[in-house]
Amino acid sequence: PAVSALHASVTHERGRVIVRDLGSMAGTFVDGRRIERPVEIGPGSIVQVGERRFQLSADRLALEPVHAPADVIEAADVAVEASGRRLLEDVSLVVQPGEMVAIMGPSGAGKSTLLSVLNGQVVPAAGRIVVGGLDLHDHFDLFRGRIGYVPQDDILHADLTVWQALWYAARLRLPPDTTDAEIERRIRAVIAELGLTGTERTRVGDQRKRGVSGGQRKRVNLAMELLTDPPILVLDEPTSGLSSTDALSVIELLRKLADAGKTILVTIHQPSLDAFQKFDAVAVIARDASTGQIGRLAWYGRAWPDAVAFFEPPVPGQPPVTNVDGLLRGLAARPVSDWVRQWQQSVAKSIWVDRRSGRHAAAPGGREAPQPRVTARFTQWGTLVRRTLAVKAADRWNTAVLIAQAPIVGLLIAAVFSKAVRHAPTLELWPKVGVNVATTMFVTALAAIWFGCSSTAREIVTEWPIYNRERMVGLSILSYVASKVTVLLGIAAVQCGLLLGIVAWTCRLDSSWWHLYAVLYAAALAGGAVGLLLSATLRTAEAAAGVLPVLLLPMIVLGGILVPLTDLPRLTQPLAAAMPSRWAFEGMVVPEALERPRLRPHRPSAAAPQAVTPRDASEPPAPGEPGRTAPDRKSTRLNSSHAN
Repeated sequence: PAVSALHASVTHERGRVIVRDLGSMAGTFVDGRRIERPVEIGPGSIVQVGERRFQLSADRLALEPVHAPADVIEAADVAVEASGRRLLEDVSLVVQPGEMVAIMGPSGAGKSTLLSVLNGQVVPAAGRIVVGGLDLHDHFDLFRGRIGYVPQDDILHADLTVWQALWYAARLRLPPDTTDAEIERRIRAVIAELGLTGTERTRVGDQRKRGVSGGQRKRVNLAMELLTDPPILVLDEPTSGLSSTDALSVIELLRKLADAGKTILVTIHQPSLDAFQKFDAVAVIARDASTGQIGRLAWYGRAWPDAVAFFEPPVPGQPPVTNVDGLLRGLAARPVSDWVRQWQQSVAKSIWVDRRSGRHAAAPGGREAPQPRVTARFTQWGTLVRRTLAVKAADRWNTAVLIAQAPIVGLLIAAVFSKAVRHAPTLELWPKVGVNVATTMFVTALAAIWFGCSSTAREIVTEWPIYNRERMVGLSILSYVASKVTVLLGIAAVQCGLLLGIVAWTCRLDSSWWHLYAVLYAAALAGGAVGLLLSATLRTAEAAAGVLPVLLLPMIVLGGILVPLTDLPRLTQPLAAAMPSRWAFEGMVVPEALERPRLRPHRPSAAAPQAVTPRDASEPPAPGEPGRTAPDRKSTRLNSSHAN
């Protein structure tokens, strides 16, 4: 499935054989290296497209298929460090194709750490991970699409249906030239293979939203990886949180996949006997004071009954063991270093590691973690935009609140300020009306900033596990951020339109609505950018919701409405210049001040009487009446300093 319709070309040009990659998503490899430009190959060179390998014949006239056996996974003397602390060391194991291997051990022993090394996420500080004779981390591009990783958590959008979740996953993982009909056939095949038939239109759900069952949700997670049909599957705690029945069904499903030829590595905590018997081998990782709190491999060999008998040997005359509890119970009875020493001298190590291991040179030090190659950025952007819109359409309540907050805030502003702003302009009321107009402009601008912040503050943080998983298969950071900004552009456009329509109509604003809309839209986008930055920085949605008001408070204090900008201390003025509320306020209040009526006091002549009978402020003055003013929209306008 990962091979493009037009993937690569091989041409014979004046005695030279040239291989070209045609912009494929999975890449074309020559002798294990991905090619970026045309490459000349010679006799014996290996060209690989997907899982297919071809070798150039001696006469340079044919590419002959190479029927190589499935890849063997070997960890050779692997050690892992993080932040200068050694987490694992001296781990050696060999996994043959078609085997299903469990990785067990106490909590915090390093099971997930070992798994992250085996799937290519983490580069070992010492030793190598060799797949099919090639170093996994030196040839990560070659193996990236051939190793499927299923994390412990359910990395799914709870509001999407099973079909939608698989559809968007397929669009991100399969080549851009894959047709919709091909994607549908692939999804239906995977659904049938995993026993998910009938759940296609059911919401995925989570602990808070009802959807498919927990066991089915685990299968959907697995289905996302099987869309590309990888020969190696790595799963982190696939049975966590499941009932014994659901856990056994997941293990039985993995057993069927292993029998079909896939290599499967699974971390598991405490399986039932029925589930444990499905595994071919088990690797036990443990640590304690005897190992300096460094994870060590205490056993690798046949799962049942050898592993249990190794840690808790059967007692003559006692009934045979019928559970797996003896493994961890026996492990805790002696120092881990004793078990490590005993296993290294055992027949199991000789059979399962020494006899199956190849010889590999030491890995160079200082290698960096491999980064996935990004392709089809525009296609990814379109898929991510559609998926985000689908999530918002499915989450109707939150989307309705998101859209409704604009008219609610607009009506609130109208209820408070409309009467005060619409007063007839008189000399006595001019200062009060001016303050009310300025306050209306500031609150409206601040509301637009709030709309942008609130709509994006949780966008990334809630999808952080999903982002990390998709990043492993080549998700572009640029496409991901661009998709969030694109959705923000649409939501902000609707919110600002609703807000301005209500405020401008009820308060009878005089400046150009197009100008006010442009300023509000820019303010909402600035707020959205602040929200995205906040969402990408924090790691929980609760933290994002708590920090958001703290960010908005300086925008109120330094926005220019409470204290004039010229009266701020010199050290505070640069901070005010960094506030989007300050520029949004000025961008709205200055044009409105310039368009509102001017009041021109009448200068009475010497012959005119000095005393004037007072009138109601709402009564229009007589033309030329001393001490009164008349609105004049054609008079000289206020300059920007007066408006400020």
